Order: sequence, then C-alpha cells, then structure tokens
Amino acid sequence: MTFPDTWTNPKDGSVLQRIPSGEFLMGSTPEQIEAAIAMDKDGPLFALHHECPQFRGFTSDFYLGVHAVTNEQFARFLSDLKPTEFQLDRWISSLERIKSSSEPNAPFRTIPGFERHPVVHVSWHGAEAYCRWASLRLPTEIEWEKAARGNDGRIFPWGNDWDSDALAWWSSHDADHDTRIKICRQSPLRRQNASMKVIPAKTPNELERTGNKL
Repeated sequence: MTFPDTWTNPKDGSVLQRIPSGEFLMGSTPEQIEAAIAMDKDGPLFALHHECPQFRGFTSDFYLGVHAVTNEQFARFLSDLKPTEFQLDRWISSLERIKSSSEPNAPFRTIPGFERHPVVHVSWHGAEAYCRWASLRLPTEIEWEKAARGNDGRIFPWGNDWDSDALAWWSSHDADHDTRIKICRQSPLRRQNASMKVIPAKTPNELERTGNKL
C-alpha cells in the first residue's frame, strides 16, 4: 500500500508529513557529547550523558505535524471538551493567550493577534488529552529523535555547530525567543505521528524539533 507524503487531519486542520521507514543513528558518542558540552556551556549535562550508547534505530513509516499546535487549535479543543477546573489546571499551567469566559458553556477564545502562535505552558497531560481529542497520539522517543536529526547522526537538528538562535529554550523568555510547546498527532493510516515546524532539510524528510516541546 502506498501512503501519501502529506495528509490533513480533518479534526483540527493540521497538515502532517510522512517520514519514511528505515534506520537512523540514535543517541550520541562520547566524542559528540564532549563537543556539545564545549559549545553549550550553560546546558544541562545530565541529559547529554543519557545519550550513550549510540546505535542504529529503526522506525516504520509515520506522520508528523508540519506546524506547532496553535492557540486557536488548543482553544477549540478546550471549548469542545469543557474541562473542569481540575482538568484545566492539569492540562495547562497558564492560559497566557487563551481566555475563558464567565458565561456558562461559552467558548474559550484566543487573544487577537495570537491565534496562529504556538500554544505554550501545556503539560504532558494536556498534550495527551489534545491528541486523544484529535484522534491522534504523542510520538515515541525513537520517532522524535529520527525526525530531529535525520539519518546522519548530527549533534543538533540543524547540524554539528551550536547556534543559540536556532531554537527556543528554557532561558529565552524574551520578545524574540518565546518558548514553544509543540505537541504531536497521529495519522489514521498508521496511527503514528508528531508535531513540528519545517526547516530547510539537510536529509530527506527532516523536520525541526528544537526548543521546549512535548
């Protein structure tokens, strides 16, 4: 059976791109870890040491969202499910750009101008609930890493040299580097997918996976 390269989810309108099956280099070598530490002196060292050993992983075909989930999409999800106060606190720590109404059954609304901005402050539970609402799912770790680095085992998604302007990270809470939450979704074809933004690819079907994302 042949699967299309892209697919649009009718539930939330997200466009998904197919990542073909095959092997890729997962994890890092000790030399790559030392190189990464030297380039990002303020980064968390504990996470890097969990990258060993490097091995060849394999995935079947899966689909990944081309763009981050937006405030508008997440507001629609909240309006449909009408969460209790407990559920809302569990799903999102702050409704920074999404507003609820004091009127019973009134929909959640996005602050004008931020409709297409990525939703932020979403917990794992919120991401998982969104995916279930959209008939999707969160990706596996191996799917996540394959989408980030392609097939060539690079240190960072964009290459082997550190570039602080290439990602949104925990310390970049300013007007130019807003921390982004990207949550993932699954295809009805193989029920495998994730969510991200496209960048110029260095290998076929590579997608951007940098910053703080679920």
